[in-house]
Amino acid sequence: MGRPSKYSPEFREQVVELVKATGKTIAQVARELSINDTTLGNWVKADAAERGVPDANGMLPLTAASGQSRASCAGETPSSRSSGRS
Repeated sequence: MGRPSKYSPEFREQVVELVKATGKTIAQVARELSINDTTLGNWVKADAAERGVPDANGMLPLTAASGQSRASCAGETPSSRSSGRS
């Protein structure tokens, strides 16, 4: 388990909305708010994944809500994983 976030979920949502609404780059907004640009980029990416927006490669995010798991995409079944068989 990682350390607790120093930013509230509400703050994260507001900052992501600021990026989307202003059209400024992630780096510009991060600099203005003294936030690490990688951190802000992760928040923007997570928001897009939650909304089902394809990533830069055109891939839709794989979520539990989609009804598929990584194992089923790989052709594994729960029994084949636990028994060591493929």
